[in-house]
Amino acid sequence: MKISCIGDVGIDSYVSMGKTFVGGTSFNIATQLVSLCAGTNDIFLLSAIGTDSNAQVIQSHILCTGIDSILLNIVGSSPVQEIAVDPIGEKK
Repeated sequence: MKISCIGDVGIDSYVSMGKTFVGGTSFNIATQLVSLCAGTNDIFLLSAIGTDSNAQVIQSHILCTGIDSILLNIVGSSPVQEIAVDPIGEKK
């Protein structure tokens, strides 16, 4: 049985730390499902991304995970979520 994760995939940018990661709710759920209970063959990811350099980063990272996916390229920028971490570690 395949589990489908459909929705956002993008870049999480931790500005104060100068680091970026592939993220987004659907991507995070898909990767957690693989690590918790299913193999990569059991998870399917469907999302739309842009045509910018971040799209290439996203595509490469998903290929490395081995998760079966379809990423639709829509002309423009891929989603980027800027995340600030306050002194006690809370992400905002």
